[in-house]
Amino acid sequence: GRRMEIRLLEEQQADGAGSGIQFTGVRSLEILQDVRFQLHLDADNLVRREQPADEVASAAFFRPADATDPPVEISCTGPFEFLFAGEGDAESPDYVATFRDNVEVWQFNPNGPSDQMTCKVLSLQFAPLGESAAGASLDTTQRQRQELGRLKPYLLEATGAPVIMVSPARQIDARGSRVRITIPERKIALDGGDVRLTSGRNVLRAPAIFYTHPAAKERTRLGNFLAEGAGSLDFVPNPGEPGEVLRAQWQQSVRLTRDQGKPCLWLDGRPRLAMTGRGELVADEMKIYLEEVAPGDGMALNGDADESTVRPDRLSAIGTVIIQSPQLTGRTHELSAWFRYHSPSAKQDGADS
Repeated sequence: GRRMEIRLLEEQQADGAGSGIQFTGVRSLEILQDVRFQLHLDADNLVRREQPADEVASAAFFRPADATDPPVEISCTGPFEFLFAGEGDAESPDYVATFRDNVEVWQFNPNGPSDQMTCKVLSLQFAPLGESAAGASLDTTQRQRQELGRLKPYLLEATGAPVIMVSPARQIDARGSRVRITIPERKIALDGGDVRLTSGRNVLRAPAIFYTHPAAKERTRLGNFLAEGAGSLDFVPNPGEPGEVLRAQWQQSVRLTRDQGKPCLWLDGRPRLAMTGRGELVADEMKIYLEEVAPGDGMALNGDADESTVRPDRLSAIGTVIIQSPQLTGRTHELSAWFRYHSPSAKQDGADS
């Protein structure tokens, strides 16, 4: 960029007859124009994969020029500030980079379109790998010298009207007034305004959405998520039949957790499920137990040999349960249902149940 200003911490006169001025450290660095920033992550994306301990220990903020991880490029039309020394609390931590006005973020994808994010203000907090050699006994100057070469990105927070995150390769689009990504913990939070998370043809809307990406060792594509407040989910169970949409609505929350190791979608607040042309189900509370079908499984909904899929296994509805469908209409206090699937190669006499 252009026009750089560096602010030092409180100056201190040298003792004795020594000449010059000593300072306790750097407070901040600011670039006012034409800001471009390149960040090398120690992972393939912002929500990083699980890494072995020895690999984590060897990672650093400034990577070699031949590093294979895709770099993140950041630009803005307003000022950029790197705060080296905050107030030492959660409200003003050390090592925070802030970009302002028309912020654009790209992460190059060698196999397709790049991931992108646009926002008004972007803050990127860094943390040093490991502990300082002398711990709290180090003064600010010594601590900064030790830590600056060991910084890694820890927390990303973006605000805007709205913040837009797009990953064409993963078919993901996320929007909200605020996005927070805790990188080591693989957590994403979206809130404010019309929060929307789109994955392929599936669309989730709620006032606030929280998602934790699974670790690689968990051997699953499904993480945990919570959507707070009244919202809706449009889900296409079978990508081969995009016209069949399962629409879920709720008044309080929906969460994806695990029950005895299996993923479970828990809807609270008078949820309603409706399937195109197949009727609807309303209850005080619902749990939909899911199963993950491995790639190449002949029972996969889409028959894709390369991608795993998720499908409902059974459903439990309690409270004032109302069901309306071409085959069945009624009321009850509790309903349990199991889903059966036919192999794509099998002859089908009618719709799956």
